Amino acid sequence: MNKFMMALVGVAVCIPAVISANSPDPQYVKLGQYSQDLHMAPSLDSDQISVLAANTENIYNFGCLINGDDNVTFDNENSSSAPLNNDTWCLVGVRQNAGWAPSSVLEISEKTTQSFDGNLLTGLAGSEWLVTNGDPSSQVVKDQTIRFGSDQKISGNSGCNRFSGKFTIQDDQLKIGPLMVTRMFCNADLMQTENAFLKLMAEVKFFKANHMTLVLMDEEMSILLTLKRTDFD
Repeated sequence: MNKFMMALVGVAVCIPAVISANSPDPQYVKLGQYSQDLHMAPSLDSDQISVLAANTENIYNFGCLINGDDNVTFDNENSSSAPLNNDTWCLVGVRQNAGWAPSSVLEISEKTTQSFDGNLLTGLAGSEWLVTNGDPSSQVVKDQTIRFGSDQKISGNSGCNRFSGKFTIQDDQLKIGPLMVTRMFCNADLMQTENAFLKLMAEVKFFKANHMTLVLMDEEMSILLTLKRTDFD
Protein backbone atom coordinates (compact mmCIF):
# COMPACT_ATOMS: atom_id res chain seq x y z
CA MET A 1 0.00 0.00 0.00
CA ASN A 2 1.16 3.49 -0.83
CA LYS A 3 2.56 4.97 2.40
CA PHE A 4 2.08 8.52 1.19
CA MET A 5 -1.53 7.75 0.27
CA MET A 6 -2.16 6.21 3.68
CA ALA A 7 -1.16 9.46 5.38
CA LEU A 8 -1.74 12.01 2.64
CA VAL A 9 -2.87 15.38 3.92
CA GLY A 10 -2.99 18.94 2.65
CA VAL A 11 -0.23 21.41 3.41
CA ALA A 12 -1.03 23.65 6.35
CA VAL A 13 -0.53 27.23 5.25
CA CYS A 14 0.61 29.98 7.62
CA ILE A 15 -0.93 32.77 5.53
CA PRO A 16 -3.42 33.24 4.01
CA ALA A 17 -5.35 29.99 4.50
CA VAL A 18 -5.21 26.45 5.82
CA ILE A 19 -5.94 23.58 3.46
CA SER A 20 -8.23 20.89 4.82
CA ALA A 21 -6.87 17.43 5.54
CA ASN A 22 -8.90 16.04 2.64
CA SER A 23 -7.39 18.36 0.05
CA PRO A 24 -4.65 17.18 -2.33
CA ASP A 25 -1.14 18.48 -1.79
CA PRO A 26 -0.24 21.50 -3.91
CA GLN A 27 2.58 20.64 -6.31
CA TYR A 28 4.52 23.84 -5.65
CA VAL A 29 5.00 25.71 -2.38
CA LYS A 30 7.04 28.67 -1.18
CA LEU A 31 8.62 30.00 2.01
CA GLY A 32 7.71 33.21 3.76
CA GLN A 33 10.05 35.58 5.56
CA TYR A 34 12.04 32.91 7.43
CA SER A 35 14.60 30.39 6.16
CA GLN A 36 13.87 26.72 6.74
CA ASP A 37 16.03 23.72 7.58
CA LEU A 38 15.46 20.64 5.41
CA HIS A 39 15.70 17.41 7.39
CA MET A 40 16.69 13.84 6.54
CA ALA A 41 13.42 12.49 7.99
CA PRO A 42 9.99 13.91 8.91
CA SER A 43 11.08 14.92 12.41
CA LEU A 44 12.84 17.88 14.01
CA ASP A 45 15.10 15.33 15.72
CA SER A 46 16.53 14.16 12.40
CA ASP A 47 19.74 15.51 10.86
CA GLN A 48 19.67 18.68 8.79
CA ILE A 49 20.46 18.29 5.08
CA SER A 50 20.46 21.92 4.00
CA VAL A 51 18.67 25.23 4.38
CA LEU A 52 16.19 26.90 2.05
CA ALA A 53 16.51 30.68 2.04
CA ALA A 54 13.63 32.90 3.12
CA ASN A 55 11.17 33.84 0.36
CA THR A 56 12.21 30.90 -1.82
CA GLU A 57 9.62 30.14 -4.50
CA ASN A 58 9.15 27.22 -6.92
CA ILE A 59 9.73 24.67 -4.15
CA TYR A 60 8.57 21.31 -5.47
CA ASN A 61 6.26 19.36 -3.15
CA PHE A 62 6.65 15.58 -3.62
CA GLY A 63 3.94 14.85 -1.03
CA CYS A 64 3.03 15.12 2.64
CA LEU A 65 2.44 12.66 5.45
CA ILE A 66 1.35 12.69 9.07
CA ASN A 67 4.22 12.21 11.50
CA GLY A 68 2.70 12.59 14.94
CA ASP A 69 4.94 15.11 16.69
CA ASP A 70 2.64 17.75 18.17
CA ASN A 71 3.29 21.15 19.73
CA VAL A 72 6.96 21.36 18.80
CA THR A 73 8.60 24.78 18.67
CA PHE A 74 10.82 25.73 15.76
CA ASP A 75 13.59 28.12 16.70
CA ASN A 76 16.88 29.03 15.05
CA GLU A 77 18.97 32.13 14.50
CA ASN A 78 17.00 33.03 11.38
CA SER A 79 13.53 33.05 12.92
CA SER A 80 11.62 33.83 16.05
CA SER A 81 10.13 30.94 18.02
CA ALA A 82 6.93 29.84 16.34
CA PRO A 83 4.63 26.97 17.31
CA LEU A 84 4.30 24.39 14.56
CA ASN A 85 1.75 21.73 13.89
CA ASN A 86 4.26 18.97 13.19
CA ASP A 87 1.61 16.34 12.56
CA THR A 88 2.26 17.02 8.90
CA TRP A 89 5.59 17.00 7.08
CA CYS A 90 6.22 17.47 3.38
CA LEU A 91 9.04 16.20 1.19
CA VAL A 92 10.06 19.32 -0.73
CA GLY A 93 12.98 20.62 -2.73
CA VAL A 94 14.45 22.89 -5.35
CA ARG A 95 16.12 20.65 -7.92
CA GLN A 96 18.39 18.24 -5.99
CA ASN A 97 18.21 20.23 -2.75
CA ALA A 98 15.48 18.01 -1.26
CA GLY A 99 14.42 17.23 2.29
CA TRP A 100 11.60 17.17 4.82
CA ALA A 101 9.98 20.33 6.20
CA PRO A 102 7.00 20.86 8.52
CA SER A 103 3.99 21.87 6.48
CA SER A 104 3.15 24.81 8.71
CA VAL A 105 6.05 26.87 7.31
CA LEU A 106 4.96 26.33 3.70
CA GLU A 107 2.58 28.40 1.61
CA ILE A 108 0.76 27.39 -1.56
CA SER A 109 2.44 28.71 -4.69
CA GLU A 110 1.83 28.67 -8.40
CA LYS A 111 4.43 27.24 -10.74
CA THR A 112 6.27 29.94 -12.68
CA THR A 113 8.16 29.91 -15.95
CA GLN A 114 11.36 29.29 -13.98
CA SER A 115 10.08 25.86 -12.88
CA PHE A 116 11.33 22.87 -14.87
CA ASP A 117 10.72 19.96 -12.50
CA GLY A 118 7.74 18.48 -14.30
CA ASN A 119 5.16 16.16 -12.79
CA LEU A 120 5.60 13.37 -10.28
CA LEU A 121 6.84 10.12 -11.80
CA THR A 122 4.89 6.95 -11.03
CA GLY A 123 7.62 4.75 -12.50
CA LEU A 124 11.35 4.86 -13.19
CA ALA A 125 11.74 2.58 -16.22
CA GLY A 126 14.05 4.03 -18.86
CA SER A 127 15.52 6.72 -16.61
CA GLU A 128 19.16 7.41 -15.67
CA TRP A 129 20.36 9.23 -12.56
CA LEU A 130 23.48 10.64 -10.90
CA VAL A 131 23.89 10.74 -7.10
CA THR A 132 24.22 14.31 -5.83
CA ASN A 133 23.75 13.79 -2.10
CA GLY A 134 23.72 10.95 0.42
CA ASP A 135 23.09 10.31 4.10
CA PRO A 136 26.02 12.16 5.77
CA SER A 137 26.62 9.25 8.16
CA SER A 138 27.08 6.86 5.23
CA GLN A 139 30.24 8.51 3.78
CA VAL A 140 28.66 8.34 0.33
CA VAL A 141 30.00 10.98 -2.05
CA LYS A 142 28.69 12.18 -5.38
CA ASP A 143 28.91 10.62 -8.82
CA GLN A 144 27.54 7.09 -8.45
CA THR A 145 25.09 6.35 -11.27
CA ILE A 146 21.85 4.36 -11.48
CA ARG A 147 19.94 3.27 -14.58
CA PHE A 148 16.45 1.77 -14.39
CA GLY A 149 15.79 -0.35 -17.48
CA SER A 150 12.42 -0.90 -19.11
CA ASP A 151 12.80 -4.63 -18.32
CA GLN A 152 12.89 -4.14 -14.51
CA LYS A 153 16.67 -4.41 -14.56
CA ILE A 154 18.83 -1.92 -12.69
CA SER A 155 22.48 -1.16 -13.37
CA GLY A 156 25.07 1.52 -12.76
CA ASN A 157 28.44 2.49 -11.34
CA SER A 158 28.91 2.26 -7.58
CA GLY A 159 32.15 4.25 -7.52
CA CYS A 160 34.73 1.63 -8.43
CA ASN A 161 32.71 -1.27 -9.80
CA ARG A 162 29.60 -1.71 -11.87
CA PHE A 163 26.46 -3.33 -10.47
CA SER A 164 23.36 -4.91 -11.96
CA GLY A 165 20.22 -6.61 -10.72
CA LYS A 166 16.45 -6.32 -10.55
CA PHE A 167 14.06 -3.68 -9.26
CA THR A 168 10.32 -3.69 -8.63
CA ILE A 169 7.91 -0.82 -8.00
CA GLN A 170 4.48 -0.84 -6.39
CA ASP A 171 2.94 2.59 -5.81
CA ASP A 172 5.76 4.55 -4.12
CA GLN A 173 7.51 1.42 -2.84
CA LEU A 174 10.79 0.44 -4.50
CA LYS A 175 12.69 -2.82 -4.01
CA ILE A 176 16.24 -3.04 -5.37
CA GLY A 177 18.27 -6.21 -5.70
CA PRO A 178 19.83 -8.49 -5.01
CA LEU A 179 22.68 -6.84 -6.90
CA MET A 180 25.67 -8.39 -8.62
CA VAL A 181 28.87 -6.32 -8.48
CA THR A 182 32.08 -6.63 -10.51
CA ARG A 183 35.30 -7.27 -8.57
CA MET A 184 37.72 -4.52 -9.46
CA PHE A 185 39.87 -3.09 -6.65
CA CYS A 186 40.35 0.64 -6.14
CA ASN A 187 41.95 2.71 -3.41
CA ALA A 188 40.72 2.18 0.15
CA ASP A 189 38.69 5.40 0.34
CA LEU A 190 36.83 4.65 -2.87
CA MET A 191 36.13 1.08 -1.81
CA GLN A 192 34.74 2.36 1.52
CA THR A 193 32.50 4.80 -0.32
CA GLU A 194 31.32 2.08 -2.68
CA ASN A 195 30.44 -0.27 0.18
CA ALA A 196 28.47 2.51 1.87
CA PHE A 197 26.58 3.24 -1.35
CA LEU A 198 25.67 -0.43 -1.88
CA LYS A 199 24.50 -0.68 1.73
CA LEU A 200 22.18 2.29 1.20
CA MET A 201 20.82 0.73 -1.98
CA ALA A 202 19.88 -2.38 -0.02
CA GLU A 203 17.95 -0.23 2.48
CA VAL A 204 15.76 1.52 -0.10
CA LYS A 205 12.03 1.00 0.51
CA PHE A 206 10.37 4.12 -0.93
CA PHE A 207 10.99 6.64 -3.69
CA LYS A 208 9.64 9.97 -4.87
CA ALA A 209 10.64 11.50 -8.20
CA ASN A 210 9.82 14.19 -10.70
CA HIS A 211 11.43 14.65 -14.10
CA MET A 212 14.59 16.17 -12.57
CA THR A 213 15.05 14.73 -9.07
CA LEU A 214 14.87 11.28 -7.47
CA VAL A 215 14.74 10.77 -3.70
CA LEU A 216 15.35 7.28 -2.27
CA MET A 217 14.18 6.57 1.30
CA ASP A 218 14.27 3.78 3.86
CA GLU A 219 11.31 2.22 5.68
CA GLU A 220 11.16 5.16 8.11
CA MET A 221 10.97 7.62 5.19
CA SER A 222 14.45 8.90 6.00
CA ILE A 223 16.34 10.09 2.92
CA LEU A 224 19.17 7.80 1.82
CA LEU A 225 20.14 9.26 -1.56
CA THR A 226 19.17 12.21 -3.74
CA LEU A 227 19.88 12.05 -7.48
CA LYS A 228 19.54 14.21 -10.58
CA ARG A 229 18.34 12.91 -13.91
CA THR A 230 20.92 12.65 -16.68
CA ASP A 231 18.81 11.46 -19.64
CA PHE A 232 16.36 14.36 -19.50
CA ASP A 233 17.00 17.99 -20.50
